[in-house]
Amino acid sequence: FLSDLSNCREPSGRQEFNMGYFLESPRLLIQSYIFEYIDNEKQYKLFLDSVYMLLQKMLYYMKSSEQHKQLIKRTINCCFIDVKDLYNGPQRNHVIDICALKYKIDRSSILPFTSIEMVPSYTRVPENIPENSEDPIQDELLQYSDHVETMLLNLFTCLTYNPETNLCSAGELHGASTALIEFFNKYSVTTESASQTKHRDWCKIVSRLNNPKIRYVRESGTILCGGLENILYVIYELFSENADIRSDIEGIINSSHNGSAERVDSIKGLFLNILT
Repeated sequence: FLSDLSNCREPSGRQEFNMGYFLESPRLLIQSYIFEYIDNEKQYKLFLDSVYMLLQKMLYYMKSSEQHKQLIKRTINCCFIDVKDLYNGPQRNHVIDICALKYKIDRSSILPFTSIEMVPSYTRVPENIPENSEDPIQDELLQYSDHVETMLLNLFTCLTYNPETNLCSAGELHGASTALIEFFNKYSVTTESASQTKHRDWCKIVSRLNNPKIRYVRESGTILCGGLENILYVIYELFSENADIRSDIEGIINSSHNGSAERVDSIKGLFLNILT
């Protein structure tokens, strides 16, 4: 692999792109690993510590040429900053500017997602979630893609988001289920990506709901079917203590709307009722 890196560089044109050699480039492999396996800040810090220790070991404890050592030093200087120097010199100005920009974005946002990249996308979750929800599941047959579940997660993240505090809380939603309140107590801070554990915890809430009108793909009560009516019935169950919201949902499902605009207005009214 290392002897053939010349063919694994980033493509400079369409022809090289079509060859596909870049798929084996070190940069893409590293980015793919980060995207697939690193879900939270703790894992990211552990990954960086491991990389730094590996570079230090290669530099001081392994036999290598002077040219190789210079390359390692250049990599360390380029990718890592000494903590003592972080708030001194030009680096300090960069930190201040980045923090100021983030503060302005957070203060001006009315939704928890400031860009499309921040909207959590679906992933694969186990059908039978283990007691420790962080344990890996190896058998692909026991996993499924949570498309509809993630859409509902994003919807409720918006409904529970408070732009003044930049936090999510279901405690203000009258009649919300205990499971819904506890979930957003645990995941009150919005992040740029939803961890595997967060996906699993959310799927616990919307799977196996005790309502025969909710349709699931599997008889085990997992993999929510799509469709407006099915989604409304899930919301219905998540507000078990709010008779008004349940009545609104039943009205939307049972009424014969003359046009899509009328139905959209009814759904808008439902969400306004949830928020007030």
